Amino acid sequence: MIFKEAKVYKLKDAALSGSELKELTGILEAGQVIVFPTETVYGLGCLYDKEAGKIEIFDIKKRNPQKKLPVMIGDLRTIESYFKCKPSSLAKDIMYKFMPGPLTVILNCASGNSFAFRMPAHKFILDLISVCRRPFVATSANVSGEKPAVDFTQARHVFFNKVAAIIDGGRCRLGRASTVIDLRETDTFKIIREGVYSQELIKTALSNPKNILFVCTGNSCRSILAQAVLEKELEENKNTNILVASAGTAALENMPPSQNTIRILKEAGIKTDGYKAKRLTPEILKQADLVLTMETTHMYYILEHNPKLKHKTFGFLKFAFGLEDEIQDPIGKDIDEYRKVFSLIKEAMNEVIKKIT
Repeated sequence: MIFKEAKVYKLKDAALSGSELKELTGILEAGQVIVFPTETVYGLGCLYDKEAGKIEIFDIKKRNPQKKLPVMIGDLRTIESYFKCKPSSLAKDIMYKFMPGPLTVILNCASGNSFAFRMPAHKFILDLISVCRRPFVATSANVSGEKPAVDFTQARHVFFNKVAAIIDGGRCRLGRASTVIDLRETDTFKIIREGVYSQELIKTALSNPKNILFVCTGNSCRSILAQAVLEKELEENKNTNILVASAGTAALENMPPSQNTIRILKEAGIKTDGYKAKRLTPEILKQADLVLTMETTHMYYILEHNPKLKHKTFGFLKFAFGLEDEIQDPIGKDIDEYRKVFSLIKEAMNEVIKKIT
């Protein structure tokens, strides 16, 4: 089916209005194909039970019909309830640590078939799947052999006259394909395509690290805030198995946190006693099971002097969300900048906690 012009919907705060969502659901129920954003790349998809839509996807994408289409789900329970899959303990551990997020998992199901499942960390597509009450089939929005679209302009250019609707979500947050992991064996996993998450990062998360180290430059702002947030969360959850520390690549030993750091912690109801700057040393690094750095330069500094620590050293936002972004140093800036940094640290820490516990 060739469309003269795709209907364009523009997201606001990663969502559509109720009426727009209802209209889009009608398009999907009619078996038509849409292009939509995720946190990785734009996707090309339709409802799972619409065979005409699946055929259309293969035609639009020029994809080999022998290749299966990945399944996009809105809830991990769908894997067992809808597809009758029985994931292994290892598979469940990986899925609950990394999904929703930029990960695609391949599982065996009761029918004897295997499926590739993806649960995006994107509000719009999760809302849409929920409203439709069943999964999608979806693949990256590109003609086979070409690069996937990572922003609306690219998606519109390629698909405007080929699909029923395109959802404008701007640029995808990650702009890189999901990692594909084969979990058909019960006690091991295999990376089929390394995307946002590396094999080292997944293995480190699965090891349930007990000693976490946050690293910044002066150990007076960002790493102290991260340490304090994680310690508070662990205390509230009565988790005494994980130890948390922080250090700085250029810290002045025993210097107190900055005044704005102290103010932010007090606002959050966190005690500031006992936080003193520590210079990053080989001994501190050796004790850590997981090292999370605020900037790429901190990671390079560590690996330049200790290349064997690559398996346990990651950017904080990379480990949390898969982002290559950095947490900028607020030192010397006003309290509002500190609040922004603190808010980002708290948001990322929710993902870190999910991966290490």
